[in-house]
Amino acid sequence: MPSPVAHSLIGLALGAAFFVPRARGASLRATLRPSRGLLCLSVAAATAADLDYLPGLFMGSLNAAHRLYTHTLGWSLLAALALWLIGRWWPARGADRPGAVASGWLAFIGLTLIALSHLAADWVTEDLRPPYGLMALWPINSHYYIAPHVLFLHLQKADFSQFFCRHNAWAVTVELAWCLPPLLAVLFYKQARIRHAHPPR
Repeated sequence: MPSPVAHSLIGLALGAAFFVPRARGASLRATLRPSRGLLCLSVAAATAADLDYLPGLFMGSLNAAHRLYTHTLGWSLLAALALWLIGRWWPARGADRPGAVASGWLAFIGLTLIALSHLAADWVTEDLRPPYGLMALWPINSHYYIAPHVLFLHLQKADFSQFFCRHNAWAVTVELAWCLPPLLAVLFYKQARIRHAHPPR
């Protein structure tokens, strides 16, 4: 499955698309500042499925509980709901308070789609360990799904000693190649000057 790098970049791109207001040639900092809380929630939504690595830390294998119930439709909805409630109850901190936007149902829909992006990215990832794919539609069914063509490479991560290897470095490079351009495109669009047509005389 992709690394947190890919999931975080996808979450940032979708979060920026949903929650960052379009500015007129403003600086990047000024463009992102009002929505930074929601961008943090977006990254959390995009990576929440990988909380199933935590049991593996205590079981001696990172993959022991990976790709099971947290990589499903049901978990994605629960994670989005939890993060949406966090956004609503976030303490007021001026313009960067996410609750100003996150209190609406559109924000819940946005966070849900971002959470589901994790499943979509994992679906198009090379998988060399059975059962192949993920139970994407649980609790509707428990079938495993995997795309016929993949975009991302698998990671070697049976234990921490495998993390820093040449294969994983190449896999993250592929992730950057796929995921960084969409994020940059969204940020460019949000900062692009808005041209208004002159009214007819």
